[in-house]
Amino acid sequence: MADAEVARMLAQCIADPEDDEPRLVWADAVGGERGELVVLQCTLARAATTGELGPAEVAARRRRERELIARHGAAWSGLAGLAAGWTFHRGFVEAARVDLAALARDPEAFVAAAPLVRSLSIANMAGAIDPATRRIEHPRATADALGMFARTLARPCLRHLRALDIIEPAGWTDTARYRHGIVPLGDDVAAVLAAYGSLPELRALGISGGELGPRGLEALGALAQHVRLERLWLRGHRLEPADVGSLLARFPAVVDIDLAGFSRTGEQGAPDPAGDLPLEAIGPLLERPLVSLAVRGTSAVSLGKLARSPAARTIAHLALADAAGPDAIAALELFPRLRSLELACRHRVSDATMRLLANLRLPALRELAIGSFASAFALGEIAGAFGDRLEVLDVRGAHVASGPEITGEVIVRDVAPTALLHATAPAALAAAHRATRNDLIGLPAAARAYLVGLDGQVWQIPALESVRIGRSTANDIVVDSTLMSRAHAELTWRGGAHCFRDLGSASGSWIDDRRPADHTPLRDGALLRLASVALRYVAGDDAEERVKRWIVDARTPLP
Repeated sequence: MADAEVARMLAQCIADPEDDEPRLVWADAVGGERGELVVLQCTLARAATTGELGPAEVAARRRRERELIARHGAAWSGLAGLAAGWTFHRGFVEAARVDLAALARDPEAFVAAAPLVRSLSIANMAGAIDPATRRIEHPRATADALGMFARTLARPCLRHLRALDIIEPAGWTDTARYRHGIVPLGDDVAAVLAAYGSLPELRALGISGGELGPRGLEALGALAQHVRLERLWLRGHRLEPADVGSLLARFPAVVDIDLAGFSRTGEQGAPDPAGDLPLEAIGPLLERPLVSLAVRGTSAVSLGKLARSPAARTIAHLALADAAGPDAIAALELFPRLRSLELACRHRVSDATMRLLANLRLPALRELAIGSFASAFALGEIAGAFGDRLEVLDVRGAHVASGPEITGEVIVRDVAPTALLHATAPAALAAAHRATRNDLIGLPAAARAYLVGLDGQVWQIPALESVRIGRSTANDIVVDSTLMSRAHAELTWRGGAHCFRDLGSASGSWIDDRRPADHTPLRDGALLRLASVALRYVAGDDAEERVKRWIVDARTPLP
């Protein structure tokens, strides 16, 4: 078929992005593996609504989907060099993650390369600031980035966007108030969005990080005059529940709410150590249908209210952080349409609680993600209990006391504290409890090392090996922070110790608040600051036990 005819069919896909028929006609004309991906993803999207495929069939198609994207995704996306990441949906790139400076340079070229993009995650606002102005006072140092953000959103080529997620908006300053020159810009970004109102088709909005405050919430509320939001994602802020409730009341069409990481403020704006955001903040919304809800730190009483609310009958995706107690687990049976469940907890989840989860009646559940400190045996019981009912079992965030590291269907080694699984073969995890730790015998004490985030996330450093740390998924340790460089730093094994080296990062590295030289040896307990991310280095024969104790009680500082 002539290129002109294929281009005409693509134009039809762009003109009617909600209709699968033009996509399938285009796939038939293009053929090959490119056309196969379109047909495959359209089938999966339809099956998610109709249930026409069983879990095993969906799992097989998901495996093929991952193979095609891993092999050809970069070439098919057309966004290499323009975006940091992208997501194919129904055969075409519909969502992408971009650095603000890269998008601002030529948004028309970006849209031309991926004309069906409807969702943007904008990151690295600080990187858009001219290096010559970084070390001056905050207003001038950040005005360029905010102006660039406003001008970019006002470009006509982006008016069709339906989802916008601003990730960790921050700038640079030399004032003493902010460590390492990083200043949060959540309120300023919200004000820009409210002032411009230039995205009439916007239906989903997120601001993750950036210390959004009451001023920012008031600005977001003003957006109700311009857009009809259906999804609102506000992750990682400290606010009062009443302020959150007032904002949500301004958007009566919202059916997808993400408040993960939210906490209420204490005296003088300091974090309240007991201040996780309760479900009461969104109480009125529970009287109407919700599709997706992500919250943190809810009590058993609050979860009970949620489970008995009208919203529980419609929720298909539920993400609970720090709410993995027995009462919370038992309440999950009251969500009849629950298709996707995420559980994350900084504290140890007992085997008895995991067994309770394994015995729940959740007939609609197809995707389960567990990010908590649990035994490999308990995770194996989960895998065995749900078996073929699941399309995806993801325990990449689960910290395992003694068990293997699992990647896909293969047990790589049996000494890691973190189980990694994103596969359709839960049987691989079911074998976890059979693993041993013999490989630890005879290793130098310093080789048994971990990096621990201040939020409780743990990474093991493979014994006697080197690891790279950065934002890109190509690294051994991936830290999702927009201020971190794609390849930020590395640890190498030299002379019986792990040594640190910065890889020319834009925002810098510090060890115990000092700039390190190349190949600086790390002592046990060293505090690494990579851009705005803090990681504790823990090494020695008892490193695993100390890490486990710290996760169970995050208030106890590591030595």
